[in-house]
Amino acid sequence: MDPLLDIGGGDSHSESVRKKARRVMLQRLPAAEMFMHFLDLHLDSATYHVRSCLSKTPMTEQSPRGPSARRVAATELTELVLSEVTRQLVRLAVACRKAPAPQKWIGSSVALAFDEEPPERSGGASFKDEEDLRRSVHVRIFDWGRSELNTLEQHAAMTAKQQADRLHFWQLYVGGIDRLAWEAARAYRHRFGNAEGWDSACLAVFDFDSMTSDDFLGKVDICLERAEEVTVQLVNSKGAPVHGKSGQLSTITYSVAWCRFQQPPLGTSRLAGAWQVTIARANHLPAQDGCIGTSDPYVCLTSFGPGRTFRVEQRSTVVVKNLDPEWNEDCRGG
Repeated sequence: MDPLLDIGGGDSHSESVRKKARRVMLQRLPAAEMFMHFLDLHLDSATYHVRSCLSKTPMTEQSPRGPSARRVAATELTELVLSEVTRQLVRLAVACRKAPAPQKWIGSSVALAFDEEPPERSGGASFKDEEDLRRSVHVRIFDWGRSELNTLEQHAAMTAKQQADRLHFWQLYVGGIDRLAWEAARAYRHRFGNAEGWDSACLAVFDFDSMTSDDFLGKVDICLERAEEVTVQLVNSKGAPVHGKSGQLSTITYSVAWCRFQQPPLGTSRLAGAWQVTIARANHLPAQDGCIGTSDPYVCLTSFGPGRTFRVEQRSTVVVKNLDPEWNEDCRGG
């Protein structure tokens, strides 16, 4: 996601301009989208790749092979991390309420971080049970800013106006922590609180625009069931076929696999498994950047549970200036 793509691309600007543009783009992200990108591991090392799960054996007989059989899979690590992030943010919200005096922390922010190295599964020499495994996931919350430390004695010596000022800014800060904790809990519920399973998904293709809203190029609704690589036509919002620049039908190619995770007593996963949707490529997409006759496409995968009570969104990378993009990227949901 190049924030300077529409004005010459990041490479043609100085480092300071690129840094400011990235900061502005990130500051505009809503919390739900921020957590989506924060927890996105689908482009990381081959440790997470479980393509071998795509087989013709019955679902109950499938199990990850290769490196992922030794270490937890990307979806399992995401569940561990988001669970710990939620727990620590709630603890932070409680701690704020126990502060003896209100603080004036202007410009203070919260940074969330975790170690992306997936821990080894239990059953080996490392972990005894699930709780032992969860303690091995290191999630850190940092806070920084130029802030005073207001003690109870200092607060009592302030004027009524100064005390009201401290209380006002403290309420803003605590409210921000509450909202962040709530967004983390909501993200966890939607992605990992669905015990009934996922039954459908939507693959929507967009043209990324750094200065305006992204342009919708087409979509296809799919059932979440095992499927070898298949190519389907994209349709517009009214269900009509989408045609590309040359008049040919726009298509997208994908495959679907089910990956079963190890359960107690042999494993430590809270998840039965994950659907793996591999976005291979798209062809003959419409050109939305009129001046140069091309597009910068990416795929947004939205998964739905029964009755659409649960909803999870994931995205591919942006392929710059390409009407026949290739991704070969995996998106996984618990």
